[in-house]
Amino acid sequence: MRLLFLAVLINVAAHAQNVGDIVFDPKTDDPKFQLCNPDNIWQSYYLKSVQDETSIMVRKAFATRYTYNEVWANDSGIIRIRFVVNCSGIADRFRLLELDQHLKPGHFTNALKTHLMTITKSIQWPTRRAREQTVDYYHHFSVRIDGGKIEIVQ
Repeated sequence: MRLLFLAVLINVAAHAQNVGDIVFDPKTDDPKFQLCNPDNIWQSYYLKSVQDETSIMVRKAFATRYTYNEVWANDSGIIRIRFVVNCSGIADRFRLLELDQHLKPGHFTNALKTHLMTITKSIQWPTRRAREQTVDYYHHFSVRIDGGKIEIVQ
């Protein structure tokens, strides 16, 4: 009985490591993007230091580079941007999750999404260390849009 419990526990733990993985998509991802250790991509919240300034850096990038366009006046809700940063600080495998004001699946103007992605890709993402080596990691943040204007970047 204990052996069966242990086998189930190991199986659940193995599947839990794959929750939320961003799998390479040849239609959208750079085929030249290389991970240092594709079998072990960390979550960014495990790697943050006391002095982590990533959120400040993201807010500053959007505050200085975001340009409102009247075409986006009907766009409101939240866009979550998730991606992988490799051990060299290069990001790829960008994925967007679009939610309306009621947190239901939403759809934003393609030009707005492209603008947000351009800003995101222009940021020089920091490298992270774990276990005395530089590692690959997942990172994400959310942008709240109200009438096409950025309200909050978190």
